[in-house]
Amino acid sequence: MGYDPFTDLAPVAKLPTWELGLVVPASSPVRSLQDFLAWAKAHPTAAFYGTPSAGSIQHFLGVSLSQTTGVRMEHIGYKGAAEVITALVGAQIPAAILNIGEMLNLQQAGKVRILATFGSQRAAELPDVPTAAELGLRMDTAQGWGGIYAPARTPDARIARLNAAIVRALKEPDVRAKLAQMGMTPVDSTPRQLDEQGRRELEQWRQAVQASGFSAD
Repeated sequence: MGYDPFTDLAPVAKLPTWELGLVVPASSPVRSLQDFLAWAKAHPTAAFYGTPSAGSIQHFLGVSLSQTTGVRMEHIGYKGAAEVITALVGAQIPAAILNIGEMLNLQQAGKVRILATFGSQRAAELPDVPTAAELGLRMDTAQGWGGIYAPARTPDARIARLNAAIVRALKEPDVRAKLAQMGMTPVDSTPRQLDEQGRRELEQWRQAVQASGFSAD
């Protein structure tokens, strides 16, 4: 990147989090994460997974899954969620890692099957879908999340006012309801907590990024 997120930006507040899941087309014979891994091992030249883009958390989550299980899977990065969802529903790819909020309506319509999620606990929207950790995979848990940052050297008092305004907004019932419709959960945080999460995840994903060979260039 052309900037350093820890020196060129000032953390303000964390926004919603959302769960990530491994999804297959409804026409797939695969019924569980274990089934998928067994299928991928038996069909190494066909074991692809799609994500909204190369370099995304979904991309590296797939790399981490492959490293943890020893099952080779090839990544296909699309230009946004809409493209990968179209490919998945049309069974052009055998699996995808996506935000589950984008998949709930499609699963209810019988077009896809969510096999597992990757958070520390089951998603509230999918109480019957296990986490990878529940299934015995010793890999780091992962969620999608967003945050608001300001330019570096923004005065602390201004950062504090921005943080307070964002926290108030995330408590508004209509805001929470809209986020819930998208499969997102609002989170209160201080600027320090947002900074700590960014630094922690930089280290968490370092090995998967290096193993993928990905370059932002």
